[in-house]
Order: sequence, then structure tokens, then C-alpha cells
Amino acid sequence: MDTLRHLLSPPRHQLRHRPPFGKLWAAFLALFLFPAAAPAATDCRIAVLGDSLVAGYGVATAEAFPARLAAALEAAGYGHCEVIDAGVSGDTSAGGRARIDWVLADRPTHLLLELGANDALRALPVDQLRDNLAFIVERARAAGVAV
Repeated sequence: MDTLRHLLSPPRHQLRHRPPFGKLWAAFLALFLFPAAAPAATDCRIAVLGDSLVAGYGVATAEAFPARLAAALEAAGYGHCEVIDAGVSGDTSAGGRARIDWVLADRPTHLLLELGANDALRALPVDQLRDNLAFIVERARAAGVAV
């Protein structure tokens, strides 16, 4: 047994001058065994709540506003932002109001609101439009979403 220990251990004179590889190796292993928390895949989620102008009625999905916004953000160096398409063709402000909790369930950090054109086309009361938009904005802000 003594011979085996002698073969596996360096001579005593080398022990005093041995470089600190053991400590470096331990630090290297620690990096892999205990990695730092990975950053979130996205730190910005932009929900676009709107009507056919958002949904892209009549155009290819890649040409719809959310896809074009995502491409513009990517080109500007904001590729970490996810764009959530919450557009419904024909939607009014009342429809947006009814869907705001569904949109907020996706946990957006920002909300772009594009509603009102169909309210005007249907000659709905302006007060109703104002109330619905105010409700949506208040609900989003209460959830910590920038509008």
C-alpha cells in the first residue's frame, strides 16, 4: 500500500511549489455544477391589442403589423423583445375591453393599443370609446404594464 501511495503522490519537494491547479480546477467545476441563473429569454414582451390593422386582415402574416414591428425591433438591436399579436379583425373598443385580461395573461411588459376605427365605422358613441380605452389602459397599468 505504501508503494502505491508513493507512486500516486508527487515527491515532497514538489508539494511546496505546486501551482494552484487544484483550486483552479475546483473553480472551473463550480461554474458548471452551479451555473448562474440564466437571463430571461426575453425581458420585454410587447402586446399589440387591436383590430384588423393589427391582425393583418388581407395581408400575409409576415406583413402584419406585429411581424413588421418585431422585424424593426430586431433590426434596431432589440431582438430580445417578443411581440404578441392580440389583433382581431372587426374588433371594437368593447371587444378589446372584454379581451384585456386574456392579453394580460401573457404577461406583457408593454401594451400598444390600436382600437377605435371600427367604433367610428359603426357610429358608436365617442363616450363609450373613451370609457373602453380608459378601462383598458387602467387595467394594463394596474398590472404593471407600460402603455
